Amino acid sequence: MWSDLIMEFDLNNNELLQHLYEISESWVPLYLRDIFYAGMSTIGRNKGVNAFFNEFVSPKTNLREFVIRYEQALKKIVERENHEDYVSEHKDRLINENNLILKHAASIYTRNIFQKIRDQLVDSIRFKSEVGENDGEFNIYLVSAKVG
Repeated sequence: MWSDLIMEFDLNNNELLQHLYEISESWVPLYLRDIFYAGMSTIGRNKGVNAFFNEFVSPKTNLREFVIRYEQALKKIVERENHEDYVSEHKDRLINENNLILKHAASIYTRNIFQKIRDQLVDSIRFKSEVGENDGEFNIYLVSAKVG
């Protein structure tokens, strides 16, 4: 559409318009901030949100249908979040009862965060540390991968 306007009014050599177009991502959101877009960005920063709502609306959706489908989409989001909350609170996490760090993490973190902590802890166990030098003020430790 921009190209059509440039061609129609013979503005190919207009440096000001070319520059405005190049920086449009920085000024368009400010210019359009008072216009309701149902939380969707026209620039594409919310591609995930747009993809989600594409399941519910199309270019042919009228305003009445949009409101109904938007409500359905929000209900679906709430149901997913409630399900994740339930799973996080009630699904048992497989942990070694002797590992107090993981036992504590399982009681306070969501399932996803717990998994990240568990993965990092397991990775850290692959290494060993040995006391190296001591210069009176600092201890130097040697960290290396465990063999076998």
